[in-house]
Amino acid sequence: MKVFAHRGASGEAPENSRAAIQIALDLPIFGVEIDVFAFDDDYVITHDRWLTRTTGIARRLNDLTKGELAALSAGECQGHPQSILTLAEVLALGWDEKVLNLELKSIADMQHLHDYIKTHAPDLPSGQILLSSFNHHYLASARQLQLPYERGWLTASLPLQLAATAEDSGSDWISIDMAMLDEALVKDAHARGLKVGVYTVDEEDDLALLLSMQVDAVFANHPGRAAEFIRQNR
Repeated sequence: MKVFAHRGASGEAPENSRAAIQIALDLPIFGVEIDVFAFDDDYVITHDRWLTRTTGIARRLNDLTKGELAALSAGECQGHPQSILTLAEVLALGWDEKVLNLELKSIADMQHLHDYIKTHAPDLPSGQILLSSFNHHYLASARQLQLPYERGWLTASLPLQLAATAEDSGSDWISIDMAMLDEALVKDAHARGLKVGVYTVDEEDDLALLLSMQVDAVFANHPGRAAEFIRQNR
């Protein structure tokens, strides 16, 4: 069972920050999940439309200028202040063989996103990028454009048709909230050739259950702990 760092190692450093991502990149895990918003002609790494929770400033992302956004504090890690990153800054980090899972929160143009990735990370293999979203229109657009990335169909509910809709969308993954997971979904997804991810998993009891279900990956706030538990119990 593989491990994705959820918003970077968000249990160790501010979520989606450079520190959280770098901590995750230094761990023996499969990949790192971050949240992506379109912002002017750029992309920034943040989870919420409103920045109140992560910066303490009650402003909407798209009401800010680039200068105002760059001046915001997104917390600190071991005395080092963190800012809101651009996707270009993330792509410039050392990814080696780790997968970069981009959870698409608000994207205007999927072709523009692809062109941006190729401009800022021309040597990063497309197989190391996973596009995932709760907005399944983005995944449909990526499929229509034949973008060369795997796609992850996110859900916070247990679909009536289990993994059928994710399969019909041409997705490679279905990732579901731990609270909604049912073993029937895992079996149905695997029968359809889809991989199963589960978020957000930090408790050992949950990790043990998912190992028994043969889930393919978990998203963890403490990815190092999750990876060590899996190593000892697989």
